[in-house]
Amino acid sequence: MLTAAATANVTPDAARWFGHRGPACLLGHAFGDHACPGCGLVRSVAACVQGDLAAAWSFHPAGVVVVAGAAILLFADAALLVRGRDLGGNLRRATGLTFTLAIVLAYLARVTAHLHSNLATP
Repeated sequence: MLTAAATANVTPDAARWFGHRGPACLLGHAFGDHACPGCGLVRSVAACVQGDLAAAWSFHPAGVVVVAGAAILLFADAALLVRGRDLGGNLRRATGLTFTLAIVLAYLARVTAHLHSNLATP
């Protein structure tokens, strides 16, 4: 995942690999960007891995959580290989819970901002 993210060409519209567009969100395409809780996550992860945290955050805040969680779990797996100590069990659960919470909070923020902007315009 991290290698694929590092090789993507990320734009505000899509992530592309070797000139080919990455996966499109069918739910977001059918009902709008605010319908899908995960819209922008692929672009966000790719931008974060490439070091563009501002773009990653703007595409989807949970992408930063995904990359941080992957780095933490890689560290835990390395500790298991080197020292024979399994640090991963609790870390995997905590990372999964943090990711779920990040998706839900980002989605709620996105929907709230969308509703607020629709109410503010005459």
